[in-house]
Amino acid sequence: MTQSFGVTETDYTTRLWMGSHPPVLMDGILADGQDLSDGTVLGKITASGLLTQLVPGASDGSEDAMGILVGDLAASGADEPCVYLAHGEVAKDQLVWPTGITGPQKTEAVADLMANNIYAK
Repeated sequence: MTQSFGVTETDYTTRLWMGSHPPVLMDGILADGQDLSDGTVLGKITASGLLTQLVPGASDGSEDAMGILVGDLAASGADEPCVYLAHGEVAKDQLVWPTGITGPQKTEAVADLMANNIYAK
């Protein structure tokens, strides 16, 4: 799955996870070895600056929720450019969370998103 960077304003209305607050999208690089879906909660590996799916319990920066992936993306052969929501409103029940995330870990991740100006409702 190659991600389309041609996101238009009308695309926002078709994303169940994205709210009505005007979104701010940023470019990033998704770390190799991941096949992620639109709406996946992201963390950032501090040492490399690469984005990855949120990893609760990690200690490399990926444990802190900082953005939401916009569009499906497979980074199975190499690091891949991506677009992520860096500021806006989201429906937390529609986000793609890591398998096995606990209630307290999700609460912490939502607090991380709020601290990064992503308003999870």
